[in-house]
Amino acid sequence: MITKTYKANTNISINVVLPSKKNLHIAFVPLSNGSSVFTTDNEDIQKSVENHYKFGKLFKLHSVHGQSETVETAGKASKNGSSEKLHAESTHNGEDTPDNETGRQDEMPQEDAGDNNTTSRKVKVSDIASAKDYLADTFGISRTSMRSTKAIMEQAAANGIEFEGLE
Repeated sequence: MITKTYKANTNISINVVLPSKKNLHIAFVPLSNGSSVFTTDNEDIQKSVENHYKFGKLFKLHSVHGQSETVETAGKASKNGSSEKLHAESTHNGEDTPDNETGRQDEMPQEDAGDNNTTSRKVKVSDIASAKDYLADTFGISRTSMRSTKAIMEQAAANGIEFEGLE
Protein backbone atom coordinates (compact mmCIF):
# COMPACT_ATOMS: atom_id res chain seq x y z
CA MET A 1 0.00 0.00 0.00
CA ILE A 2 1.38 3.41 -0.96
CA THR A 3 0.79 6.38 1.30
CA LYS A 4 1.28 9.77 -0.32
CA THR A 5 1.63 13.18 1.25
CA TYR A 6 0.78 16.34 -0.64
CA LYS A 7 2.01 19.74 0.53
CA ALA A 8 0.84 23.31 -0.13
CA ASN A 9 2.57 26.54 0.84
CA THR A 10 -0.65 27.82 2.43
CA ASN A 11 -3.66 26.33 4.19
CA ILE A 12 -5.94 25.05 1.41
CA SER A 13 -8.93 22.86 0.73
CA ILE A 14 -9.91 21.43 -2.64
CA ASN A 15 -12.76 19.56 -4.28
CA VAL A 16 -12.00 16.51 -6.42
CA VAL A 17 -14.14 14.15 -8.47
CA LEU A 18 -13.54 10.46 -7.80
CA PRO A 19 -13.70 7.80 -10.54
CA SER A 20 -17.15 6.89 -9.17
CA LYS A 21 -18.26 10.46 -10.12
CA LYS A 22 -18.60 11.34 -6.43
CA ASN A 23 -17.39 14.79 -5.34
CA LEU A 24 -15.03 14.84 -2.37
CA HIS A 25 -13.95 17.88 -0.34
CA ILE A 26 -10.38 17.61 0.95
CA ALA A 27 -9.11 19.96 3.66
CA PHE A 28 -5.34 19.95 4.03
CA VAL A 29 -4.05 19.84 7.63
CA PRO A 30 -2.41 23.17 8.55
CA LEU A 31 1.16 23.20 9.88
CA SER A 32 2.77 25.75 12.20
CA ASN A 33 4.92 27.21 9.41
CA GLY A 34 1.85 28.30 7.42
CA SER A 35 1.88 25.41 4.98
CA SER A 36 -0.53 22.47 4.94
CA VAL A 37 -0.38 18.75 4.15
CA PHE A 38 -2.76 15.99 3.10
CA THR A 39 -1.87 12.30 3.49
CA THR A 40 -3.79 9.35 2.08
CA ASP A 41 -3.39 5.73 1.02
CA ASN A 42 -6.53 5.50 -1.14
CA GLU A 43 -5.53 5.14 -4.81
CA ASP A 44 -8.78 6.60 -6.18
CA ILE A 45 -8.33 9.77 -4.13
CA GLN A 46 -4.63 9.94 -5.05
CA LYS A 47 -5.49 9.81 -8.76
CA SER A 48 -8.19 12.43 -8.34
CA VAL A 49 -5.87 14.76 -6.40
CA GLU A 50 -3.13 14.35 -9.00
CA ASN A 51 -5.61 15.11 -11.80
CA HIS A 52 -6.74 18.33 -10.05
CA TYR A 53 -6.12 21.37 -12.23
CA LYS A 54 -4.02 23.05 -9.50
CA PHE A 55 -1.79 20.00 -8.86
CA GLY A 56 1.82 21.05 -9.36
CA LYS A 57 0.99 24.74 -8.92
CA LEU A 58 -0.98 25.21 -5.69
CA PHE A 59 0.11 21.93 -4.09
CA LYS A 60 2.67 19.24 -4.92
CA LEU A 61 3.48 15.64 -4.08
CA HIS A 62 5.71 15.88 -1.01
CA SER A 63 6.53 12.28 -0.12
CA VAL A 64 5.62 8.67 -0.88
CA HIS A 65 5.76 5.89 1.72
CA GLY A 66 5.18 2.16 1.34
CA GLN A 67 5.71 -0.36 -1.40
CA SER A 68 3.38 -1.70 -4.04
CA GLU A 69 3.35 -3.21 -7.50
CA THR A 70 2.37 0.19 -8.88
CA VAL A 71 5.79 1.52 -7.92
CA GLU A 72 7.40 -0.97 -10.30
CA THR A 73 4.94 -0.02 -13.03
CA ALA A 74 5.66 3.66 -12.42
CA GLY A 75 9.38 3.01 -12.64
CA LYS A 76 8.98 1.35 -16.05
CA ALA A 77 6.79 4.19 -17.28
CA SER A 78 9.34 6.83 -16.27
CA LYS A 79 12.03 4.97 -18.24
CA ASN A 80 9.85 5.36 -21.31
CA GLY A 81 9.66 9.11 -20.71
CA SER A 82 5.96 9.22 -19.89
CA SER A 83 4.33 10.91 -16.94
CA GLU A 84 2.47 7.80 -15.75
CA LYS A 85 4.37 7.77 -12.45
CA LEU A 86 2.22 10.55 -11.04
CA HIS A 87 -0.97 8.84 -12.16
CA ALA A 88 -0.03 5.53 -10.53
CA GLU A 89 0.09 7.09 -7.07
CA SER A 90 -2.91 8.05 -4.93
CA THR A 91 -4.11 9.63 -1.63
CA HIS A 92 -6.89 9.05 0.87
CA ASN A 93 -8.89 11.44 3.01
CA GLY A 94 -10.46 8.72 5.18
CA GLU A 95 -13.92 10.31 5.19
CA ASP A 96 -15.49 7.59 3.07
CA THR A 97 -14.34 4.41 4.76
CA PRO A 98 -13.09 3.91 8.31
CA ASP A 99 -10.87 1.04 7.09
CA ASN A 100 -8.43 3.50 5.53
CA GLU A 101 -7.96 5.70 8.58
CA THR A 102 -4.38 4.67 9.27
CA GLY A 103 -2.90 6.92 6.60
CA ARG A 104 -1.89 9.71 8.97
CA GLN A 105 -0.69 7.65 11.93
CA ASP A 106 2.92 7.82 10.75
CA GLU A 107 2.87 11.60 11.12
CA MET A 108 1.70 11.55 14.72
CA PRO A 109 4.29 10.97 17.46
CA GLN A 110 3.76 7.91 19.59
CA GLU A 111 3.06 9.41 23.02
CA ASP A 112 2.89 6.09 24.87
CA ALA A 113 5.63 4.09 23.19
CA GLY A 114 6.59 2.44 26.49
CA ASP A 115 3.05 1.65 27.55
CA ASN A 116 2.30 -2.03 28.15
CA ASN A 117 -1.16 -1.70 26.58
CA THR A 118 -0.48 -2.36 22.90
CA THR A 119 -4.12 -2.49 21.82
CA SER A 120 -4.91 1.20 22.41
CA ARG A 121 -3.02 4.47 22.50
CA LYS A 122 -3.86 6.98 25.22
CA VAL A 123 -4.33 10.58 24.18
CA LYS A 124 -4.80 13.45 26.63
CA VAL A 125 -7.63 15.81 25.76
CA SER A 126 -9.30 18.61 27.70
CA ASP A 127 -12.87 18.15 26.47
CA ILE A 128 -15.06 16.23 24.05
CA ALA A 129 -14.55 18.85 21.31
CA SER A 130 -10.79 18.28 21.48
CA ALA A 131 -11.36 14.53 21.18
CA LYS A 132 -13.57 15.08 18.13
CA ASP A 133 -10.94 17.37 16.56
CA TYR A 134 -8.19 14.82 17.22
CA LEU A 135 -10.13 12.01 15.51
CA ALA A 136 -11.09 14.19 12.55
CA ASP A 137 -7.56 15.55 12.03
CA THR A 138 -5.65 12.34 12.70
CA PHE A 139 -7.85 9.75 11.01
CA GLY A 140 -9.90 11.89 8.62
CA ILE A 141 -13.19 10.84 10.22
CA SER A 142 -16.12 13.00 9.15
CA ARG A 143 -17.15 15.40 11.92
CA THR A 144 -20.82 14.92 11.07
CA SER A 145 -20.54 11.24 11.94
CA MET A 146 -19.41 12.22 15.46
CA ARG A 147 -22.33 14.25 16.76
CA SER A 148 -22.67 12.59 20.17
CA THR A 149 -20.22 11.66 22.89
CA LYS A 150 -21.14 8.02 22.33
CA ALA A 151 -20.29 8.24 18.61
CA ILE A 152 -16.95 9.93 19.37
CA MET A 153 -16.01 7.25 21.91
CA GLU A 154 -17.02 4.47 19.46
CA GLN A 155 -14.83 5.96 16.72
CA ALA A 156 -11.94 6.29 19.18
CA ALA A 157 -12.28 2.65 20.24
CA ALA A 158 -12.49 1.51 16.62
CA ASN A 159 -9.18 3.26 15.93
CA GLY A 160 -7.40 2.04 19.06
CA ILE A 161 -7.53 5.39 20.88
CA GLU A 162 -8.34 5.91 24.55
CA PHE A 163 -8.95 9.50 25.64
CA GLU A 164 -7.67 10.65 29.03
CA GLY A 165 -9.30 13.58 30.82
CA LEU A 166 -12.87 13.23 29.58
CA GLU A 167 -14.56 11.81 32.69
